[in-house]
Amino acid sequence: MNVITYCLKIENDSSDLYYKEISLISDKVVEKIKSSHSLIINNFVSFIKRSGIEECRSNEEYILEFLTIGVLLLVYEDRAKKLKLIPQKALSYLSRVRNNTKILKPGFNKLKGILSTMFLDKNQIDSISFEKVYFSDFINLLRWMEASGDFKFSLERLVNWYKFLKSESKEYKNEVISKAISAAKWFKIEGSKSLSKYTWGVNNFLVKNHPGYRFREDVLFCGRKEIEYHLNMVGAEILNKVFRKDFIKTKSKMVLVPSCMRFHNDANCKVKKTDKGYFCASCSEACKVNKLSKIGGKHNFKVYMIPHESEAFSKGKILKREIGVVGVACVLNLLEGGWRAKSLNFIPQCVILDYCGCKNHWHKEEIKTDINMGELKRVLQI
Repeated sequence: MNVITYCLKIENDSSDLYYKEISLISDKVVEKIKSSHSLIINNFVSFIKRSGIEECRSNEEYILEFLTIGVLLLVYEDRAKKLKLIPQKALSYLSRVRNNTKILKPGFNKLKGILSTMFLDKNQIDSISFEKVYFSDFINLLRWMEASGDFKFSLERLVNWYKFLKSESKEYKNEVISKAISAAKWFKIEGSKSLSKYTWGVNNFLVKNHPGYRFREDVLFCGRKEIEYHLNMVGAEILNKVFRKDFIKTKSKMVLVPSCMRFHNDANCKVKKTDKGYFCASCSEACKVNKLSKIGGKHNFKVYMIPHESEAFSKGKILKREIGVVGVACVLNLLEGGWRAKSLNFIPQCVILDYCGCKNHWHKEEIKTDINMGELKRVLQI
């Protein structure tokens, strides 16, 4: 198998072991942060209730957000600190307008690739391992995330932490950020012990392949560090567990799959366009999307193909009723996809592609991808 960055299949050509391990690891991460930083989490929950800025979520979601702060600071703090105000404002504006026009988007994507390479992609590794980090660094990170355009829904979650901390004392602000960094450093070690056997291709890709992504629109997305893969893996499992009961209760369910799972290419695939995505026309018995659609017909769920992850939930309308949605995606889309779906009143679950291979980001000819059907059936209670 051509492993580009990650592969969940390491034993008997199956990803069953991964799903057993990620369940255990996610519980360990939650318990570790809960036991070490419960006071911070409780203070944040009290702020949410007092301020009324959102309906209070589970502690597990806030634990994940706290860890995300530390991980993203660990990776991007140095780049964020170097980003000047004018390019930050220009990139933030570009990120907003490029998503509101289909006609001009290709040109905006090229401009985004150029500006992102020039101002955002410094490719530092653990730039703050030996430095003290302050609340001001967290503010810089939020501005960098906004400028990148790749962290829209993660940014929405972390902005609430900024609102929580901004009125606190200087000492407490810096203490919370420092402890988030400590949690991230612990997570980096634990994640590597348990998950590097699935993500061993990441560092090789960053060294050999990623330099060729300079000036591409996805230069930041494809340049993610191994710890970010691990964060998405663990984070997706945490969110799956948090939303599981509500997902089961939903009366309407759908499965969103990427185009890299289909058998035919663009020219030969006969999918039908709908307002939710592309609906399989059953043009090939060998197509995995076709097979999945037939299972959906028997078990009362719809399957829609999404050509690009940015098009999932692209209408951006908040639903009047909750709908269960299973997002099938590669690792780096998991957290953004989960938070995006929840913001629109979908109840999300995710099943990870066993490996990546789409032509949008990873392979010019495209590698046909696959999922663990046993895991999908478990999620859908089939």
